[in-house]
Amino acid sequence: MKTNPEIIITNDGFKPEKSPVFISGNDETYIKKVEEFFIQKYIENGFSNFNKLEKISDYKESGSLFDEKLVNILYGVGSVGENEISLLTENGDFLIISAKTNPKDKKLKKIFKDKNEYLLVECYKLNRQSKSKILNNFFDKKEIKLKKEIYWYLLENLDDRYAFLSQELEKIFLAGSKISDINFLKKILVSSGSEDMQKIFFNIYEKNDKLLKIYNSCIFSSPNLYTYIARLKFFINIINESGNSADALSKFPRYLFAEKDIFLKIYKSINLNKKILINKLLFKAEKLTRIYPEHYHSIGLRLTFNLKKIITS
Repeated sequence: MKTNPEIIITNDGFKPEKSPVFISGNDETYIKKVEEFFIQKYIENGFSNFNKLEKISDYKESGSLFDEKLVNILYGVGSVGENEISLLTENGDFLIISAKTNPKDKKLKKIFKDKNEYLLVECYKLNRQSKSKILNNFFDKKEIKLKKEIYWYLLENLDDRYAFLSQELEKIFLAGSKISDINFLKKILVSSGSEDMQKIFFNIYEKNDKLLKIYNSCIFSSPNLYTYIARLKFFINIINESGNSADALSKFPRYLFAEKDIFLKIYKSINLNKKILINKLLFKAEKLTRIYPEHYHSIGLRLTFNLKKIITS
């Protein structure tokens, strides 16, 4: 059975009853978000035993003494077929396959489409209808009523990639009463998009004066700073979760191919101690921004230069 991801993630009462689940598509950040959504729903339903597998050969049968159900999360499709699916679910365990679309998964996807007890969730760029569903859900939850001209502007101009769209929505929410000011929204959405903020991270080895100019061209408000911190956390999480350079590159967004070399340089420069320092730095910056939003510029600037100091030391 096939479904769209926005039908699932906008359903607060969703229960992950179907198994196995195959989360695929070409939007890697969306795939990860849907995977995290499923994991959270399993946790809410009493599951605590998760087994993450890079490939099917990593699987070992669960030996839980308490007959606790296991959620297997498989990231490598490889030669996975019905036999392998049965192996991972034979004891009543649940299975999530989370992997970007590749030419080798056509047969597997057909299996998931044809079987009603299976679930295929494909994550691609959002179309107008799916984006509208996500916007409606977000503003309903926040109990925000938008002017028609604001709503249609957002529908047309917000990012088509879910991860960036969700960041932009949070940024809009933080705008408070200015949410009715279309000129302000245009400024924070156009002048300081996620792509611009990534320039700061990917120019971390530049001289301080150039880095300062890039920073000043991107950060205009506390919502901007929240988005900047979110982008930093996204890239640092890739580094934290990767065991080697090849693993890091496999998780790095392909549309940023021009930044691949500098990302690898940053990855290779960060050891365990630096990871700890960077995570503390990001946490502190986020906390200070919540407490002192009016000092967003200096907080973000201090974050940037301290991050540079850690990475380049």
